[in-house]
Amino acid sequence: MKEKKNKSKVWIIILAVLLGLTLPAALYGAAAAVTGDALVLISKDYLDNTLIPSIDQKNSAQDTKLDDLTKKYSALLEKYDALSESYQRIIENGALDGVLYEGFVSVKIPVGKAIYPAGENRECIEVILQRGSAKIVFPLTTQGILDATTGEELMDGADVPANHFLIFPHANDGRAIAADGTEVWVLVRGGYIVE
Repeated sequence: MKEKKNKSKVWIIILAVLLGLTLPAALYGAAAAVTGDALVLISKDYLDNTLIPSIDQKNSAQDTKLDDLTKKYSALLEKYDALSESYQRIIENGALDGVLYEGFVSVKIPVGKAIYPAGENRECIEVILQRGSAKIVFPLTTQGILDATTGEELMDGADVPANHFLIFPHANDGRAIAADGTEVWVLVRGGYIVE
């Protein structure tokens, strides 16, 4: 009888040990199946030697991509600012750095400023004085600006006649029409700068 009690106790202990070992695993498996989460146990060596360096490498790659995007964004902002300034010049002057549009544009020449042809040496512009008083400016005394209305050549210091069709034969040689004490408005066709 005592032996039977001892065998029963041994089986109970074995069953308790087995239940103690398998029950947590079974419960964990059931919980993982229901929630989709799986508990992964890792060692400190794996963490230090594999996982953290991998995370650092991915962070470094993301930082590099972020730096590249920041540079591209800055370059786009600079282009936007340049385009905005160009647009503002078009609104104010009717031309952009000597690039011309089809037909004549109305341009203001402030007091103390002059209008010059822009572009290559052989490019010319056409100008018609609308309002104000202006003079021809050219450092050479042997050439001037053609007044196509009368057929004569206007030399340095000559008054610009209103509503006459003037042609600058060259760019970048110093020929200009300067505002003479008043603000001047002209019609222009061709590349020009006001300075």
